[in-house]
Amino acid sequence: MTIIYNWYKYHSKIIGKTDVFEGDYKYFKEYNKLRTSLDKICELKDLFIGVVNAIEELKSFEFEEEEFLASWLFKYEKIREVATYGFKTLDNHLVQLSFNKSVIIDCSAYKESLRFSTVYNDLYWKLLDKYSPTVEHFKQEGGYVNCTLEKYLSLHNMYPEIILKYKK
Repeated sequence: MTIIYNWYKYHSKIIGKTDVFEGDYKYFKEYNKLRTSLDKICELKDLFIGVVNAIEELKSFEFEEEEFLASWLFKYEKIREVATYGFKTLDNHLVQLSFNKSVIIDCSAYKESLRFSTVYNDLYWKLLDKYSPTVEHFKQEGGYVNCTLEKYLSLHNMYPEIILKYKK
């Protein structure tokens, strides 16, 4: 993982300084898939300390405490982008690039980051499902409701102080 991380960071600077695709975009789509996937994998390392803190904080609460859970989800929303976009977790530490199944990377040093992605997304969708908008909510909103936890909780008037705290 460290070799890939260092290679990616170095080459990102070079590619960013040159116009590799000027006049010829046939390689852009493949390059962009690779860049996006590696960017997300490198975030596993970049956000590792924050993820470890988030997991430790989550261990300290009872799952019946929904208010704490909502607060935790909003607090760590920014680092949830570690989510498995661009790659698939094969094991608790191996990831495979989504667009090129032959590329498998050992992320064992950052498996807490992978675990965080799974735990965060599971808890997020659990609350999202619980507070899904009703038919009446859709009518109130003109037929469309933005699919976010903030919006769903607001429609049900749940945890307004938490939403205000984290959504300033």
